[in-house]
Amino acid sequence: MEERFNSQSVRKMLKLAAACVAYTGLWLLLLFMSGNFLKDSGVRDAILPAALLAGVIPFVTLAAIVISKRLFLAISFLLSVIALTAFPLNFYGLISVSVIFLGLWRAVARTKFELANNVKFTPSKIVSRVASVVLVAYLLAISVQVYSQIADRIAYDELGFYQQIAGGVTARALPIIERQLPGFHATSTLDEYLVESLRNSQPQNIQSVPQADIDKSRADLLERLGISVSGQDPVADVIRSAIAIKLQELSAPYRQFLPALYTLAIFSLLRLAGYVVTAVSLLWGAAVFWLLRMTKFLKVTTAQIMAEHVEI
Repeated sequence: MEERFNSQSVRKMLKLAAACVAYTGLWLLLLFMSGNFLKDSGVRDAILPAALLAGVIPFVTLAAIVISKRLFLAISFLLSVIALTAFPLNFYGLISVSVIFLGLWRAVARTKFELANNVKFTPSKIVSRVASVVLVAYLLAISVQVYSQIADRIAYDELGFYQQIAGGVTARALPIIERQLPGFHATSTLDEYLVESLRNSQPQNIQSVPQADIDKSRADLLERLGISVSGQDPVADVIRSAIAIKLQELSAPYRQFLPALYTLAIFSLLRLAGYVVTAVSLLWGAAVFWLLRMTKFLKVTTAQIMAEHVEI
């Protein structure tokens, strides 16, 4: 009996290893193709982790089905320890790794529960349950790291944090402003912009603007904005600095809550994107389980289950 059990366990592990090797080859092929087609590094960095997660979920489900719960938890613990190399070795890194381990533990528990309490084997239903658990754990781990980075950034370089946000706002707003104001150019210096503004406000026969008027106009503008820049700085930098200062002033009463609010916003956006990842993982999972059943790697058998009924 023990020899049969060992042979069955080895056969299951070999089947699972073969499926994982096949997936790894497919993933490397997709990675190579994405490097050729996705030229934008930002888009590539956003899509590839999501595609990897969507592809891993069916194999997490398969592993939870094939191997025992204790062995799955042991492998999950080992993977969580290895994941420490991807996170900073600090309090927040330990929390992220713990969340990942708890997510995998919950995934195998949901899988075993679905197998034990459903009459018909439905891969899509099991993959859906595992996907919801794994996604939440993954997003929580990311959110913990986002909170850590935002908290450290605000503590050590608060103005730089707001300037980074203002940079994104400015990059999207400047093209609109240039289209609405034909004489406005974001690459112009502050003094050039002031000279053009003073010329437009003076009679048409003016040839030059006195330097004293430029200095006075610049000083008044910078005093109203509450920033300190030179006349040779680009207008785009002036606008970015002004937005950063205003953001800092507006968020000052809520400074201690800002990391949590920022993290909650990031988590909510990623949670919405998670529905797309879940849909992809369901399609990929259906294809994986169909292929495994067609190639006899996975067999579905029927069994008679004795159940107790209470009658009065």
